[in-house]
Amino acid sequence: ETSANVMSAYEAHLQQTLGESKFVNLNLNRPMYPCAAVMTACKLRSEKFDQSKIADISKTKKKDVQDLVEEMLKIQPKSEKTGVKRNLGLMDKIMGATAEKDDKNEVVTKREKIQEEDFEDDGFEEWKQAMFRKIVDQGFTEYKQYLKAN
Repeated sequence: ETSANVMSAYEAHLQQTLGESKFVNLNLNRPMYPCAAVMTACKLRSEKFDQSKIADISKTKKKDVQDLVEEMLKIQPKSEKTGVKRNLGLMDKIMGATAEKDDKNEVVTKREKIQEEDFEDDGFEEWKQAMFRKIVDQGFTEYKQYLKAN
């Protein structure tokens, strides 16, 4: 959504709710309205913005701009977020998921569980045992229980 789309949707909403006679008297050129439209577009896109700077530009109180933004957000059509589905598809590809049909003919993706044997030995256990031996040799006998017998 762009701020222009948000602003035009808000204008159409005001025209419907207020009627033509009251809408003509409304001044949407005041800086508060475009600033609120920009904030609304940023919220819809989940982008960051400086709220106090936008309130300064709009020449109104921060609360007034926030109220207008909430009003504009209510007007906007609810859109489905596809980002989550895309990321799951990517994760399924990475994890090697397989698609199967269940009893109800619905496609279900299943991932194989990663087994401990799948990981290569990076020497962590040897390093850990060496650290415990070093600590025990320095007199910290309470760590002796963690040493593995060779």
